[in-house]
Amino acid sequence: MGLLVQVSGAGSMTQVLALIIFQYRLHVPHPPSHQQQQATNPICSNATTTLTANGVAGTNATVTWWTGTGGTGTPVGTGNVSNPVGPGTYYAYVTGDCLPAAEASVTVTGQAPPNAGIDGNLTICAGSTVTAPQLFAALTGGPDAGGSWSPALAGAGVYTYTVNAIAPCTGTDVSTVTVTEQAQPNAGIDGNLTICAGSTVTAPQLFGALTGGPDAGGSWSPALAGAGVYTYTVNAIAPCTGTDVSTVTVTEQAQPNAGIDGNLTICAGSTVTAPQLFAALTGGPDAGGSWSPALAGAGVYTYTVNAIAPCTGTDVSTVTVTEQAQPNAGIDGNLTICAGSTVTAPQLFAALTGGPDAGGSWSPALAGAGVYTYTVNAIAPCTGTDVSTVTVTEQAQPNAGTNGALTICSSTTLTTGLLSGALGGSPDPGGSWSPVPAGAGVYTYTVNATAPCTVPASATVTVTVQAAPTATIAYSAATYTTADPVQSVTITGTPNTGTFSAPAGLSINAANGDITPSTSTAPGTYLVTYTVPASGVCPVYTATTTVTINPFVVSVLNCSTPLDFSSPVSLSPTQAPGVWYTDRYAPFGFAISGDLGGSTLKHSINAADGEVSRPPAYVSTFYNTQGRKYDLEAGTTTLKIKLYVPLSWATSGKRMAGLWGTAFDNTNAVSALPDH
Repeated sequence: MGLLVQVSGAGSMTQVLALIIFQYRLHVPHPPSHQQQQATNPICSNATTTLTANGVAGTNATVTWWTGTGGTGTPVGTGNVSNPVGPGTYYAYVTGDCLPAAEASVTVTGQAPPNAGIDGNLTICAGSTVTAPQLFAALTGGPDAGGSWSPALAGAGVYTYTVNAIAPCTGTDVSTVTVTEQAQPNAGIDGNLTICAGSTVTAPQLFGALTGGPDAGGSWSPALAGAGVYTYTVNAIAPCTGTDVSTVTVTEQAQPNAGIDGNLTICAGSTVTAPQLFAALTGGPDAGGSWSPALAGAGVYTYTVNAIAPCTGTDVSTVTVTEQAQPNAGIDGNLTICAGSTVTAPQLFAALTGGPDAGGSWSPALAGAGVYTYTVNAIAPCTGTDVSTVTVTEQAQPNAGTNGALTICSSTTLTTGLLSGALGGSPDPGGSWSPVPAGAGVYTYTVNATAPCTVPASATVTVTVQAAPTATIAYSAATYTTADPVQSVTITGTPNTGTFSAPAGLSINAANGDITPSTSTAPGTYLVTYTVPASGVCPVYTATTTVTINPFVVSVLNCSTPLDFSSPVSLSPTQAPGVWYTDRYAPFGFAISGDLGGSTLKHSINAADGEVSRPPAYVSTFYNTQGRKYDLEAGTTTLKIKLYVPLSWATSGKRMAGLWGTAFDNTNAVSALPDH
């Protein structure tokens, strides 16, 4: 059997590949044997091809394709044409009815397709130009050398690497390298920083003071502390090399200082000022702080100084303000001293009110009465002076006068007024006498001193007593009639050398006091006066008594039922049996009397009961008739009365007194009236 193997190209590479077909003719001698022929033109290694066995002959000859000799390895097809295969050595194994089997081999070679490698990344130092070796080195995947780069090499960007295919492969392969720039080290632009005194600067503070966008991650030197110059160093990051440096100059801001607490005295009544308070602080306080509370007088004031950035918070101090009182000489006063004494400074000071300051001075020189001025000088910080005055008057020493003598009548009551009148000089009133005035003796008048005087004064009065007359007079009876003879007076006591007198109408002997009722010209009641002339210190002395002279009347009483006035009568304002009740207006007097030497009923009126003096209901003339009624027993037809009136009424021409009766019938109606 004869075998001819033809290689036909089929398939494609990952790149654009050309289809290449190789044919191989194999002479297979009989009996079967195999013969290998090498390919002269390769295929693209990423392409496939088919193998064709030509001239296969023999009874039931069958061709199978293997990767190993003798029908071993991996089968790659059956029939004259193999499955598509890539580069490698393959065996056409022919079997049939005739033995042995025949075998032929063929080797398919491959041309590698273009390989631009796998995309990469590259970092270069900012400001430099990338190079082809740098770009090529950034690719992976074993790129073919000899390719080309585009665009023109410069700095950062995306660069493309192109590798052209080698026949039989066609087309190109490309890859890219993304180039970025690593910035040069940047320590920024030098800066300045202020920190709060006493604090340690920090790296973030220093870094914040730089400008120009410095790179983070640098280092500071020297070791961080307070004020000074600090250097910031930034090392380059590969592929850059070297370092960059900048500096920050650090200064310190003093902490707020309100100073040390102080004390201040101001003049009372003034308002403290901020400069005064500030000057009272020590310790070099900062200016520009604030004071609280609102400035006024005495008190505690707080000074607050706010921190200046970057310092924070506040500092405070206090000033305790006290007030120095203004000079106070007090309120003008008055002072009384004892006459003859010299006023003293304590006395003058005590006379002032208003709480005056001690320690002032008095002028003029202290003496007696006058006006004295008290001057108080101000105590710093107050200035000036204050003055007040005290008007001094003198209190006279007590004056009891000089000793005296006094004779009084025994009838005279010894009084302090009589004793005072017996003193000599000009004694002060208001003193006291001792012992209690009571007759003859020595009496002392004491005048107590009026403050501020203290020693009392005294004087005496010696009293003697002259006996006073003690005579009294009386007649044998109090009532006589004009028919009675001479009546003698009785003198009791001493002396009996006085004279007698009485009102006109009574016949009286002035020498011995005898009265003669029968020769008296007017009946009535008379006051008889016995007069003893003044003697020594005793005054005129009088003694009196009264006598009544009534006219002598002869009457005949013939009454079946006489009224007996030997006992008091019963009075009533209204009608009742056995009583005397008011007729028109009640008379002033209506009572039993012994004026006529026996039991009589005395009826009298008084001017106080006159028309103008009576109550409003009784002011008419009707009530000028004032008397009483008495109800007689039934059946009485006549009545009589013994009426005694003063003789002078006989010629008055007026109705002065009277008696009348009114008759009533059994119905109590008036049945008859008197006809005269």
